[in-house]
Amino acid sequence: MKRKNRNSKFFLALCNESVARNITGAWRNVRPVYKEKTAPCRESCPAGENIEGVMSLVSQRKYIDAWNLIREENPFPAVCGRACYHPCESGCNRGFFDEPLSINAIERFVSDMAFQKYGRKRRIVKKGGKKKGRVAVIGAGVAGLTAAYHLARNDIAVTVYDSFKSPGGILRYGIPAYRLPKDILDWEIERIRDNAVDIVCGKRLGKDLSIKGLLNKSDALIIAAGATFSRKLGIEGEEAEGIIDGSKFLKDISLGRMKAPGRKVAVIGGGNTAVDVARSALRLGCEVKMFYRRTRIEMGAFPEEITDAVEEGVDINFLVAPYAFLKGKDNKLEGIRFQRMKLGKPDASGRRRPVPIKGDTFEEDFDCAIVAIGEDIDSSILKPLVDEESFFSSLRYGCITPIERVFTAGDFAGGPRSIVEAIAGGKRAALAVISMINGKSFALDYEKIRIGAQGGISFSNYGNSSEEIIEKLSTIVEYQNLNIDYFMPADPPQIRKADVEKRKKDFSEVVQTLSKREAIAEAERCFNCGRCTDCDNCYKFCPDISVLKRVRKGFTYEIDYDHCKGCSICYSECPRNVIEMVEEVKS
Repeated sequence: MKRKNRNSKFFLALCNESVARNITGAWRNVRPVYKEKTAPCRESCPAGENIEGVMSLVSQRKYIDAWNLIREENPFPAVCGRACYHPCESGCNRGFFDEPLSINAIERFVSDMAFQKYGRKRRIVKKGGKKKGRVAVIGAGVAGLTAAYHLARNDIAVTVYDSFKSPGGILRYGIPAYRLPKDILDWEIERIRDNAVDIVCGKRLGKDLSIKGLLNKSDALIIAAGATFSRKLGIEGEEAEGIIDGSKFLKDISLGRMKAPGRKVAVIGGGNTAVDVARSALRLGCEVKMFYRRTRIEMGAFPEEITDAVEEGVDINFLVAPYAFLKGKDNKLEGIRFQRMKLGKPDASGRRRPVPIKGDTFEEDFDCAIVAIGEDIDSSILKPLVDEESFFSSLRYGCITPIERVFTAGDFAGGPRSIVEAIAGGKRAALAVISMINGKSFALDYEKIRIGAQGGISFSNYGNSSEEIIEKLSTIVEYQNLNIDYFMPADPPQIRKADVEKRKKDFSEVVQTLSKREAIAEAERCFNCGRCTDCDNCYKFCPDISVLKRVRKGFTYEIDYDHCKGCSICYSECPRNVIEMVEEVKS
């Protein structure tokens, strides 16, 4: 065998010209396109908050910017950070990976940071220039104030009327201070007034005001009055002394007029009002038992509120309904006869119907019963113009009524009753009025700023709804389209609460705000679904060096389509589903 000559020369082919002349992009059938999308948490938020944007700002320590970003959609971030049932967290993609983001806690955190900075400063009303129109709003609750806020921000003069002495509705008179301190509520209402929203209290529709009179001096009227009529049980002995309406009980506590209503108190109901009543009565020194005709699964109250009530000592009895109130001397309540129940087939609410167990009753002594089984609206205010049945059957989009120039929001729009859904209803009503005043189609305006399929809208994009933005708002990032190999498991923060024994003694706030360190760490858990974070994965992994770093329409990167072969590696390696592969159209 011949040995190789150590002096042998190796020859390499050399080229003095750039390979860029080889247009390899002609080979591809699909091309990558940068398209930002919407995170599912935002679609799941009825208020339409840009939650991903908030998380990004908090992670950058820009807390006030995050607060302002929320307020582009929702004038009540501090309220929602305390009293919202946070459906956004159910939509969070992180929940499929480990635990959903604590979005509610972050919203509270940025609001408290803003409160610390601005809370006690004097209000400066924005005078604004020429107004496009004038609108009256009935009801200074969540829905009415939200509608007024967005109307004012769109250059419409607005006056809100309310029958109570102070604005806020259920936020002021129906949610105890241990959940929502009144200084926080007052501050947020003042921030709404900052936008030149005029609020007039002590005026009741049907007594001091009329629909016709308000329409004579306004371009439109929004009816956003709350549900103030408490439902009755309709059982024997309900007129006995010692039986209290739950909503009135909470209102009296808010006004400082309520002392312990009895030694042993029965609370009837399973919603948030019932739980608030029970926990409030406990703080007044009462022995409290709750009775609910279904099971814990069917309770309408927030799960965390139920847990807190049990921890504090509220005894909740399930599958039990009051059958009769037992009266003693002077028509005073002495006890209650209860009927045991079982669950039957689902009813119209989707929950299994409670069915009495024949012959299975029992009695228990009580000197007070507080009934909290729901509230109804006062529809009599509609009678001069339209009957109740045709009014509600003719509602369109939950806000456009059969009465010309009259719109509705909140409890008067029907449907679910929660704070965040009232905010959504207020935004919808405001958009309907703005569309009417501007001579545009509400249906078209609504679709342009609708977020996904769940009905929330983005006022921050109103008037700036390009095809690109419409597509972004309507395209929701799904978990399976994320590349989770680039994320690490991390635990959410433990929400701190006041000591159980201490919190039972007064109405001090129970839940504590996150620290800066906790808030930043939690914000950094965000996947940032649908938004390019300049991670460089597409740039690093492209085998054709066809991803270029050039800022274009907000993106850091640009595709060199002359040389991109459409291999899809950039698409596969993008952690946040910002790149799409679209079919190549060849001429």
